[in-house]
Amino acid sequence: MRCVRARILLETHTVHITLPEGFYAAKPMPRAGWKLTTKTGVYATRYNNHGTEMTEGLREVTWSGGDLPDAWYDEFTVRGTFGPDVAPGTVLYFPALQTCAHGMADWTDTGGSHDVPNPAPKVTVVAGGKGHGYGHGAKADHAMDAVTVGEVEVPLIIGRMNAKCHVHGSMDHGSHDMKN
Repeated sequence: MRCVRARILLETHTVHITLPEGFYAAKPMPRAGWKLTTKTGVYATRYNNHGTEMTEGLREVTWSGGDLPDAWYDEFTVRGTFGPDVAPGTVLYFPALQTCAHGMADWTDTGGSHDVPNPAPKVTVVAGGKGHGYGHGAKADHAMDAVTVGEVEVPLIIGRMNAKCHVHGSMDHGSHDMKN
């Protein structure tokens, strides 16, 4: 998630992201000066993660206690793997809440409409090309691909059956009022 700017000119102090089904083995990136908390839960699907069966894992991530002034932006990163049953063209939403000193912006609408004031960050899954093994038998000199969908840029690292990514969705307060 990329917190871009706050319409009411207050600093962001909490960012909360809910991870979608189909995105597993997730790991959040800690941010200096922020407290990182996570919530785990059961997956709807069992996943094979390098020979280890995963039936539960990270479902929510919260960064809190920080100070992100309106004049700056920052990125809140969660790395994970798309399940093998997530077909190319599937849109996965990462609903987010952004809390400032006097209100909250909810970026939670997963309806897919471009006309809503609070669209959730999303990723559209694309098919990986052959030879994108990222250390799993592919050529080591292959560059990482990046896919941009709307305001979301996803550097893809494609494995044999999975796509690993860093989700960078923009939460831009310029078009969304804060809730008090």
